[in-house]
Amino acid sequence: MRIGVRFSRNGMSRFVSHLDMQRFFSRAIRRSGIEVQYSQGFNPHIIMSFAQALAVGLETKGDYLEFNTVNDEDISSVRERLSLQMSSGIDIITAGMLDPKGKKLMACVEAASYSVYCSDDIKERFAALTEGGSYIIKNKKGHDVDAGQMILSSDIMTDRIDLMLVLSSKMSLSPFSLFDAVAPGESVRIVRNDLYTGSGTDIISLSGLFL
Repeated sequence: MRIGVRFSRNGMSRFVSHLDMQRFFSRAIRRSGIEVQYSQGFNPHIIMSFAQALAVGLETKGDYLEFNTVNDEDISSVRERLSLQMSSGIDIITAGMLDPKGKKLMACVEAASYSVYCSDDIKERFAALTEGGSYIIKNKKGHDVDAGQMILSSDIMTDRIDLMLVLSSKMSLSPFSLFDAVAPGESVRIVRNDLYTGSGTDIISLSGLFL
């Protein structure tokens, strides 16, 4: 049985590295008593994958992982048993069955939504930068990219900026790179709200793949 889990991270847990998150969830799954599939060989480990690695320091309300169980499981029980194993700042939001023949969640990701909490001055600078629709910034590798092609939507709210950015294996835009260009050296709070699959009007949350 293929199971997907959506979880959140905030507080100090946002500083945990992706490798340490893998270790954390491996221990949590073992302690929960859920019978899952393991790899073969001299050092067997739980076969588990995350939809998207999260940058250190980034909060999230929509992170995902998947794993396979040996037998059919009650989804409510899986969620409850995993929830009991979570540390402070990490919470299980929901769990669901996934199509056993479907693509891995990591191969489905096409976009991500973010909320950027910032000052009115930064909001004004963001509006000025994005006004033309095409603008070149440096990505995290120092390469020039046209950020205008990778912002799917943006809304300036009273206390924040809501964004939908391209996030795929072909191209992606980090919100950190974007706001380094908007307000160099200034601090903003960024929360990743969810991950999405599909394109255009057919875009849906990864949790929409849960059966």
